[in-house]
Amino acid sequence: FFFDTLAIMAKGAKKGPAHPASKFLQAALVLVIISCIFAFVSLFVPWSLKKPSSTERKSIQLFQNCYWDPTHYLDLYSCQENNMDLTYPNDLPIYGDAKCRGYFMATTAFTFLTFIFALFCICALVFVLSKIHTKPVAVCAAAAVLVFLTWVFCMLAWIMYIVYAEHPCGTRGIPMRGYSVAFILMILASVMMLFAMCLAYFALIKLKKWQPPQPEFTYPEVDRPMYFGEPSASPYNVPAPYSQNHNAPGPDYPYAKTPYA
Repeated sequence: FFFDTLAIMAKGAKKGPAHPASKFLQAALVLVIISCIFAFVSLFVPWSLKKPSSTERKSIQLFQNCYWDPTHYLDLYSCQENNMDLTYPNDLPIYGDAKCRGYFMATTAFTFLTFIFALFCICALVFVLSKIHTKPVAVCAAAAVLVFLTWVFCMLAWIMYIVYAEHPCGTRGIPMRGYSVAFILMILASVMMLFAMCLAYFALIKLKKWQPPQPEFTYPEVDRPMYFGEPSASPYNVPAPYSQNHNAPGPDYPYAKTPYA
């Protein structure tokens, strides 16, 4: 998909001179692609990493939680799906707390929406780049709005996780915290989406002000035969057929002699 995107961009760039908005759109596209990858990875890597003791480790992911003993020679992992049932106060990640369940499910939903909307942004930006010389202002505006929504979802994902991780879930009274890889990736993704949003709006302004160049009119070339022989006599060198010599005697016209009275 990435190489197909570059091919479309290169094909669009050959249609005419460099567009003033193309650099902004290309930079925004690169940032959105990286953010989309970060959001996808965040769905499957730990958001929190806990160290209850020297022989125990816990990782909290969006769909499962894992335990392992780093001192064991086999370093075995034991993972299970997240239990979102309120009737189990001792199960990760919510410990039977309704508020923690809401915060955690909101984090999952916003992370998934970030990934989906980032894909929409990529498609919209690629389309604008491929049709940039036709001045697709409406599509560029839609792409800018999609980038803005993706940035909002990305921000809400890690903000809601902070609310979850700082809330003492259940009766334990101990916040989760221990922010890990996915949390950092989503913060980086939100920063890149912020820059991508600014670049998309700059590109929209440039695209509105840009006027397509008018084609120059050129006269068609006519193939003329080439002559390699003697030049023919020009008709302009031939004397006029009705030219007169005023010194020559005129014609003798007959006339009637009338006697004078």
